[in-house]
Amino acid sequence: MKRIGILMLVMVTLLSMIQATFTVMIARAETNAIQLIDEKFLSLSYSRERLKESSQWVVNFNHQSQEKGYHERVKIRITDERNQTIEYPEITDMIEKDGWLTEKEFSVKKEGQLKFDLSKSIKKLNLYVQIDQQKAIKEDNEHRILLHGVIH
Repeated sequence: MKRIGILMLVMVTLLSMIQATFTVMIARAETNAIQLIDEKFLSLSYSRERLKESSQWVVNFNHQSQEKGYHERVKIRITDERNQTIEYPEITDMIEKDGWLTEKEFSVKKEGQLKFDLSKSIKKLNLYVQIDQQKAIKEDNEHRILLHGVIH
């Protein structure tokens, strides 16, 4: 009878430890993304997951034109610690030119995600974001906003 009581106590303790471990893992997965910009016109966040042989970086962005009659597109440039542009993955709605990833089309609102793997030795990246804006009717009237930040 005493053995059954001890066995039950050990099982309850183990089950509570397992439950606590899963709770911590779920909470960590949800808070992994770091919000860099959270404005009406632009939301930008990133996360980094360390894999066996590399680190997987994910950059999420969402932009929305705040001026009626204007469309926008996002340009992103990511460099390593030596200010060398990283090798970008192929993104369907974006093109690479002069070290920048640029959305192909201007739009009123758009969401996007960049997902890429880099060497574990790269621990810090420089992130540059530019928003080009043009009137919906005229294509030659553009405005630019340039943002720069360091992520690690």
